[in-house]
Amino acid sequence: MKANNLFLFAVTAVVLLCSCTKESYFGDLTYDRDYGRSSDKGVTMSHYDFTVESIDWQLATASDGSSYLVAVLNVPEITARVVNDGSVTVSRGYTDDDGYTVWTPLPMVRAQAMDYNTDTEYLYSEYLDFEWTEGAVYIYFTATDLFVDDDPSHWPEFYLRVTIFK
Repeated sequence: MKANNLFLFAVTAVVLLCSCTKESYFGDLTYDRDYGRSSDKGVTMSHYDFTVESIDWQLATASDGSSYLVAVLNVPEITARVVNDGSVTVSRGYTDDDGYTVWTPLPMVRAQAMDYNTDTEYLYSEYLDFEWTEGAVYIYFTATDLFVDDDPSHWPEFYLRVTIFK
């Protein structure tokens, strides 16, 4: 009985080990720096950079009176195929003190310590997130006090990268 169990265990282990293959979602992904595209076995990644300036925002007000900003990025590369079978990510980029571009994936929260109207410092947070659909990415900016100044010169500017996987 013990020998049969050991034999059965050995056969099962050999079958399982022989049937397993090491597989990665992206396989050996290669990156073409000039075009911002990578591909392997039908998976394609491409990215597009945008600068959202203060004039690109639209002020929106919710039914409860809170306000937020919306910017629409036109991205015709987000096709029905991407909507059905792919994915989209957005990252915020900035240049650090050493001159390198640093990327933070959205959604993100950052602390701010300045009231632009009075030049008074105080701590609050800003929330930056996104939604996407065929042909467009919607960027949302919300302050934690749920109030956005209605003066566009006080609205933020962001450098964003939209990455599309299809």
